[in-house]
Amino acid sequence: MVAGVAVIKDNELLLIKRGIEPNKGSLSFPAGYLEIDEKPIEAASRELEEETGIKTNLEDLEFFNHIKIYNELGGHVILYL
Repeated sequence: MVAGVAVIKDNELLLIKRGIEPNKGSLSFPAGYLEIDEKPIEAASRELEEETGIKTNLEDLEFFNHIKIYNELGGHVILYL
């Protein structure tokens, strides 16, 4: 399972450029695979920091919503909005 987060500030959406395959070089939300015994929201927070340097505890924030999708490349994905 993959978890990620859509960061929006001042009507701008934060995207990263993928550094590895699949789709190396394409734009994506900060996201990545869950580690063993990791909650999806913890993984999304960790991946945000690893990929952008933005450190936050997403569990402390209020979210507009989250969506669950299936992606052929990443499998099951949870995206926090």
